[in-house]
Formats: sequence, structure tokens, C-alpha cells
Amino acid sequence: MFRKSKNLSVATDIGIFNSTNNGITWLELAEGLPLSPVIDIDYLPYLKIMRAATFGMGVWQVKLDGDIYITDNENLPSGVTIDKNIIVCNGGVLNFVGGVGTVKFTQGKQITVLNGGKITGNSNATFYGDGVSWNGIVIEPGGEADLDNCFFDQTSTPITINGDAFVSSPQVSITNCTFFCNNAGVGAININNRNNVIIENNTWAYPNNSNLQRIAINTINSSDLLINNNQFNFNTLEDANFSAISVDYGNNVIISNNKIYKLAKGITILNCSPFVFRNEIIYPLTPSIFQSYGITLSNSYSSNLKQNNITNYGTGIKLQNSSPLLFENDFINNLEEATALVCETNSSPRLRPQESGGQTIWDAGKNEFEALYTYQNVNYGSGVFLNDYSIPDFNYGCNIFNTSSYNITGDIADCLGLYYYLFARNNTWNVNHEDVCDADWETFPPGCNEGSGGSENENDPPPQPIVINYGNGIYDTIQVTARNVQVNTDQALYLSANNDEITGNFTSAISKYEQVIQDYQDSLTAVNSLRKLLHCKDKMNADTTAYSQLRAYYQAKIQANLTDTVFVNVAEELAAKCLVRIGKPTNAIDEYEVIISNTNDSAKILCAELNIIETYLIIQNSGDSPNYTGQLGYLKPAGKEDAYKKIMDRLHKNKKDKSNINIPKIFKLSQNYPNPFNPITKINYSLPRAVKVNIQVYDILGRLVKTLVNENKDAGNYEVQFDGTGLASGVYFYRIEAGEFKDSKKMVLVK
Repeated sequence: MFRKSKNLSVATDIGIFNSTNNGITWLELAEGLPLSPVIDIDYLPYLKIMRAATFGMGVWQVKLDGDIYITDNENLPSGVTIDKNIIVCNGGVLNFVGGVGTVKFTQGKQITVLNGGKITGNSNATFYGDGVSWNGIVIEPGGEADLDNCFFDQTSTPITINGDAFVSSPQVSITNCTFFCNNAGVGAININNRNNVIIENNTWAYPNNSNLQRIAINTINSSDLLINNNQFNFNTLEDANFSAISVDYGNNVIISNNKIYKLAKGITILNCSPFVFRNEIIYPLTPSIFQSYGITLSNSYSSNLKQNNITNYGTGIKLQNSSPLLFENDFINNLEEATALVCETNSSPRLRPQESGGQTIWDAGKNEFEALYTYQNVNYGSGVFLNDYSIPDFNYGCNIFNTSSYNITGDIADCLGLYYYLFARNNTWNVNHEDVCDADWETFPPGCNEGSGGSENENDPPPQPIVINYGNGIYDTIQVTARNVQVNTDQALYLSANNDEITGNFTSAISKYEQVIQDYQDSLTAVNSLRKLLHCKDKMNADTTAYSQLRAYYQAKIQANLTDTVFVNVAEELAAKCLVRIGKPTNAIDEYEVIISNTNDSAKILCAELNIIETYLIIQNSGDSPNYTGQLGYLKPAGKEDAYKKIMDRLHKNKKDKSNINIPKIFKLSQNYPNPFNPITKINYSLPRAVKVNIQVYDILGRLVKTLVNENKDAGNYEVQFDGTGLASGVYFYRIEAGEFKDSKKMVLVK
């Protein structure tokens, strides 16, 4: 008899039988043994083989069907080829110890760790497919893993870590492992709805011409994560969608000390606000450089980006509807057309410290932006690009700008409004005063006031630095110096709330943010305070009641401020985000779709589309209505890889070539050419900002002949072709509608 806990196996002269309930019922496992008494039995679980020693008839071996179940403490043997799934059950422990060597898996097989099971060990183990792709290790909700010094190869997804809101999450630790030449998949490490995971000191080593994955580390709706001191080494780049780290939703996420080499997308942050600290992101190649992005943030309201080094990326930091803190980040690019910081769709990063009572708290500022590329005697490198109501705050920030073109450029007048100024005092510029800011777009352009580079006291030793413990041995020290800088009353209150937030006094921070919204509703600080309220609730691990109350607060503010477009746009989006946190993601998708249907604002549409795709990811990976499809079915991704592609396509549209990178200053519809024409003519038009465009052709009686354009377009110069084949000679009219801009012109078809 062979016994494992409640699992009994008996060999008889008529076969081998198994019971999983202490002998109450029995199931035949194998037949065909000789008619002879069995005197001993040996079970080899990893080979799924049972050997029976018979009386006078030798030893017989029987191959068993089914998966391999681990219910006790078992060591994984070396040098075996496993053609069954291994399932680590509740109470079972699978160990990789004692220098486990190579373990091969046949195609499609995997190790699954169930709730209460554990996989552990420091082993020098190598796991790879037996010439084919195996499915890796899957940690299910409640499963535990401590993997150290393992080598993974030929896997579609080496490690998947799943969680569940109703199952406690023991810590999962992946350290000192190597992921090599793995097959195409969404991520080498996938983390879905799981908290308390450490990914540290690992290496991704992909050789030339390998079938790379789109994301090395991919997390969805997961909190309390440490991604630290990993190395991502790619020797080739065949797809612009490759990324080292992607984080979608989550709280208390730390991304620190990682070295990322040769990836088009370094770190992508979606709908969360992590601490991104001392990462080196280097892209030394020149092809397609202007399609590369060091750090991308979308819908991220309180991220902290500190002391990161980004080298040779077309865009250093890309912000979409995001307002992070930026402190001592370095961006260097002298190879191609480059922009250090791109701010789009209500993005208001802070690049200046807090000022309070004569003290300066250096949680932001002192960034250095260098972009010096010149092509055919034209300068292309720029410092900060602004679009879609985005206003960075770098007044008294002691930032350094060293660029070949404008230090600040983009749709500045539209971002600031007619009577606002972009103050940028006490920063260092490498160009003349008139070239600091590309702001000569309107009759009354906004102004840029540059300064000398900071006060004489900015480098004084900090008397009482602020130390923040992020956990897992990660600390942030914020220096405090003396400097006498006066700020507006709304900024003073907002910065005071910021200080409460970073020191963990969230209740006080919420009270001050609400006061900013109440007393200074028409200010940029009020818009940013709306976002900060949601972030503070997240940091407090608020319950559904608190999020319901916050949603009601946003809805009330919308009704009270219907004429303030930017304020209402932000509040509408935040109210929908509360639905996700309440546990109603499908309702959130419905609200985002209403936003899309009620606007022609391309920036607002883009923001809602991104939120819909990212919310679908949560639904598909949490088991909550996975089959739900909203009214805009084209936004529902087929899976993680499709979702990531949809997101990247929207966030990172290719820039124009060098002959057409200058953004027009005004809307314009040009006369077609040639004119008269037969049968083809071309129509050019210019857009100073992103907008929905409709161009239609009518005959002389006003009847619609053809729609040439009906879609959202970025700012730029465009050309569309009209083919008059099949039409009669005569006069035709073409008309453009782009936001509030409307124009029409006449053209003549002569056959």
C-alpha cells in the first residue's frame, strides 16, 4: 500500500486502486498486472509512474493518467521531463532545493499553486520546454511562492500571479531569476488583482532575433508591489510596443533602481500613482528614435518621479491626463528629434518645490532637460511640449533647460487662455529670452519669465529632512532648505495639502484640497485638487461607502460649475473612476461611453477611450462580468496583448516627418490643386490643435457628394485627395468643420 495523507493506493493481483477519502470509495488506476500477489509498491509522482513488485513475477511498471498533485512537502527531482501538469494543493509544498538542475516540460504543461499551496526554494533550477513552449508557473489566489535563482526558457508566460479580493494574499517573491529567450506573450511576469508581490534582482536577457514579449513585467489592479533592481537587456528591437514595465491600476507601487536597455517603451503607468525612483532607461540606437518613450503616464494623478535617468529617447517623459511630481530627473538626447517632457490632456506636473514659512521642501524641481539635435541647419530638440489645457508648474523650480530649439513649445496659448501667464522664474535656460518660449501664436501671447537658476541658499544643508518609509527597505529623503519665495494664497494652501499627503496625513490633506476647490474653483490648483482627493482615498484604502460619497461630491461640483469646461471634464472622469473602486466597472464603462458620445473634443475622447480599455482589463482579469461588452465594442480588447496594443496606439501616435513637424498657428483650409482638375485634385488643411475634423464635398445644388474626412486628428498639416471619376463636369464645393472652425471653397471639375 502507498499512502499520502488521505490519498491511498493499493496494488492487488487484479490491478491498482486509489482512494482519496480514507478508503470509503476506490477508483481503478491501472490494470494488466499479472495474477500474482504484490509485495511492494513504489510511486514516482513527477513521472506519474507506479511500480509494483510481485511474488515470483518480477517488478511491473504502470503509467498513470491525470495530473500530478502535491499534497505534502515534496522536492522536485533533477533531470526529469514532465509531461503532466503539476498542481500544488492546499497544504502542499513544492521545493526546488539542493541545486536542482534542468527540468523539462512538454508542450502546454505548467505548475499551478492553489490556495494554501506553496512553491519555494533557492536552487539554480532551469525550467524550459522540451523543444516546445510550456506554460510556466501559475500562482492562484491564496497560493504562495518564494522563487530565487531560477532560470526560465521557452515559456509563453514564465510566471503568472493571480489574486482575488475575497482571498488573503500571502507574499510572493521572485528574486535573482533569469528570463531568457521566452516565446511571445504579454508578460514574462503577469500579476493580476494580486497584492504583496516582490520582484527584485532579476534579469531579462533576450538575444538577437529572439521572439520577444511585449511587456517584461505586467501588473493589473495589484497593490503593494516592489519592482526593484531588475535588469532588462535587449539586443534587438523589432516592435515599437515592447516595454519593460507596465502597471495598470494599483496602490503603493514602487518601481526603483531598474536598468532598462534598448526598449522602445521603458515604463508605462496607467491609472495609478507609483513611486518611480532612480531608474536608468537607456536607448542607444538611432532607428525610429522619435517613436520611443522613456516613461509614460496616463491618468496618473500623484506619481512621484525622482532621480531617473533617461537617455536617447525621442520623448523622455510623456504625460496624458497626469500630474506627477518631478525631482532631479535627467533627460539627455543628442541623437534625433527629441522632446524631454510632453504634457497632454490636462496634465499639470509639478517641477517646483513646496514653499512654506520661509522653508523650501524639495519634493520637486531641479530637473535637467537636454535635447540638442539639429538636422539640415534646423533645430529640433525641445524641452517641454504643451497641448490640450496642460500647464506645468516650474516657477522657482531651479530646473535646467539645454535645448537646440524652444525650451517650451506647443499649443501654449490654448492651454493657458488669453489672460494667463506661464511663470517660469528661477530656472536656467540656454537660449535668448525671446527663444525660451514659443508663444507668439495669438494676438496676446502668454509670457515666459525666466530667472537666474535659483536662490543662493538652495544648496544649504537640510536642517530637518523629511524621511518617508515606502516599505521593503525603500526610503525617500526629502531635503528642506531656507528660501524666501512668496506664492499665491491658493498655491500656498494647495502645497500645504501636498505636504500633508506625502507625510501620510491624508485626512488633513483632503480637508485642504476641498477648501482649495471651494475657494479657488477657477484656478489650476482646484482642478489638481479634484484629482488629489481620489488619490488620498486610495492611499487610505477607503471602502465603497467613502468612494460613493466622493462620487456624489464630484457630481455636485459638476452641477455647480457647468460653465468651466476643464473643471467639468476632470470631475466627470473622476466620478466614473469611483464606480470602478465601488466594484461597478461595467457602469464606469457606460459613463465613459456617454462622455464620448456627447463631445467632439478629441482630447476628451482619447481620455475616455483609454479609461474604457484599461477598465476592460480589470473586468477580464477579475472574473467580474468578463463577457460584458459596451456600446462601443471596438474598444473591447480581445485579451491583454490586444489591450496593450490599443493603449499604445492611442498614447503614442507616430510623429510627423521632419519636413512637417511644425505645428500650424491657425486653422486653415487651402484651395485645392490643381484647379480646374480632371479627375483628381488635392486639398490641404491645417490644424493648430487636436480636434475632430469633417470634410465633405457638395454639388452646386447642395447635395452631398462624398465625405473625405470624418475622424479625430492631431495638430498638424494634412492633405486629402478627391477623385471626381464618375461625376459630371461642373462646380463643386468642399467644406471643413474642425471644432468651431468652419470654411468652404469652390473647385471646378472639367472633363
